[in-house]
Amino acid sequence: SGQIVLIARGSCTFSTKIRNAQNAGASSVIVYNNVAGDPISMGQDGTPNQPTIPAAMVSKSNGQAMATASTKTVSINGAAPQEFFTDGPSADILAGFSSRGPGFINNHLLSEIKPDVVAPGVNVYSSILMTSCASPPCFAFFQGTSMATPHVAGSAALIKQLHPTWSPLQVKSALENTAKRPVGSSSSNTPLSNPMDRGGGRIDLGAVTQITATLDVAGSASIGYGRLSATNDTGATDVPVRATSVKSSSVTYTLSVSRAVDGANAPSITTSTTTLTIGAGKTVKFDVFLTLQPSTVPGDYYGDILLSGGTVTLRIPYWIEVTP
Repeated sequence: SGQIVLIARGSCTFSTKIRNAQNAGASSVIVYNNVAGDPISMGQDGTPNQPTIPAAMVSKSNGQAMATASTKTVSINGAAPQEFFTDGPSADILAGFSSRGPGFINNHLLSEIKPDVVAPGVNVYSSILMTSCASPPCFAFFQGTSMATPHVAGSAALIKQLHPTWSPLQVKSALENTAKRPVGSSSSNTPLSNPMDRGGGRIDLGAVTQITATLDVAGSASIGYGRLSATNDTGATDVPVRATSVKSSSVTYTLSVSRAVDGANAPSITTSTTTLTIGAGKTVKFDVFLTLQPSTVPGDYYGDILLSGGTVTLRIPYWIEVTP
């Protein structure tokens, strides 16, 4: 009775955790995160009889340090509030609840790389209905696709305002092919190299403003080969890429393949040229070739086709699952 309880995040809702502690006589609760990055705002689950005792969240590292403290006693000073700005080492960590690819429909694997991009979706201070708070203006913390999607939609609107004549595919290319990396794993903040985890990366409008070309990758901005058989799908698969200059001067690009997963018997990924010069306002085509052999080792292979030489490097993610 009267104790401050330390509880790990996970398994049940925050309301359930804090309610259980309150019913057991706790005076307050500290929840520690179970993923990398900053603490998050803890939302109610909407069930009746919400707990009323104070509760706060700390980071995974701080919580684990408290949990292993030999005296099991910690001092809490509420006189020095700390603000958390998701920046530095805590920035660009993929949320543990974020959906990942590949996608399936009726047990059929889809070839497209999903997600296309990732965007801020945790600890977002967003407007809410005036009827949902005591006095307007009304704001609350939210997270999830409901927050990430408006970031992408708003970014697309800003790009369209900057370039009114751009097509939807050019806007998509600008967001996806210039996206910021690394994006960290939710468990350890280790950089995620698989585009089925983070797409092209985290949207970066600063990079978009410096883009020198947009890419049409067979109607997309990435190359999803889907599932191919090393026995039945041998030979070369050709994906055409059209690069359109959005600069007032000629730019020469160097093309290369950056393989995140490779090996002695990995699929062969090549480009039809290693240099590409695009005149102002012009469009130039090149091809990306995938070649499988019967000896190709089954597994997931992914990486990027790089176009360097412009103000920002353009990256085309690719992904393939090879079966026997």
